[in-house]
Amino acid sequence: MAAMSKGNDLNREKLKKSIEGALIPSSMILVYSMLLIGILVLSRIMPHIPNVTATAAVSLLAIRIFKYRFLRYLVPLLGMIFSDLLLSGMHSTSIFVYAAIVLIIYANENSLKNWDSFTEGKIKLQKFASLIVPWLSASLIFFVVSNLAVWSMDQMYPKTVAGLFQCFAMAIPFYWTQMGGDFLYIFSLFGIFEFIRALNQSRSDAAPQE
Repeated sequence: MAAMSKGNDLNREKLKKSIEGALIPSSMILVYSMLLIGILVLSRIMPHIPNVTATAAVSLLAIRIFKYRFLRYLVPLLGMIFSDLLLSGMHSTSIFVYAAIVLIIYANENSLKNWDSFTEGKIKLQKFASLIVPWLSASLIFFVVSNLAVWSMDQMYPKTVAGLFQCFAMAIPFYWTQMGGDFLYIFSLFGIFEFIRALNQSRSDAAPQE
């Protein structure tokens, strides 16, 4: 009986850890899923500076707001697939792009799933500073994976070490642009969603108690 009780306690602790830090209630999962997918799709299909999209931002924000792990991966991937279909369709490097999204989420999951920028309804700027590492890691992962895809699949570069370095060197200007776009989208989206959470919390606290 003691062993069974201990096992139940462990299961409850795992469940608690899996849902802590979620930004939205379960009743709003579909709404926020559609919203994030829409943001990602629009950022890719509307006119934009090359490599400046909400891909990294949506991938990171999905970690924060969804308590179910599979949704953290599914929502950004659906956004990419839908936008690919609306654009030119799937291409030879699509699988690498999807893999980059999975790596971005996996690499930042532990740090962001419990990310909490509020104490008594006030935004702590130091918590937003903690987004710097996820921002830089997301930009770097996408840069490395996408350019490995270009080098391996495109005939433009020889399949040698020199060709690999050439591919990455040619992509560096786009990397700086991508980092700037990621910074804008990540900090903007996190700020907006955390503001919404604080507003809802304030309304809840102000509601009369029965």
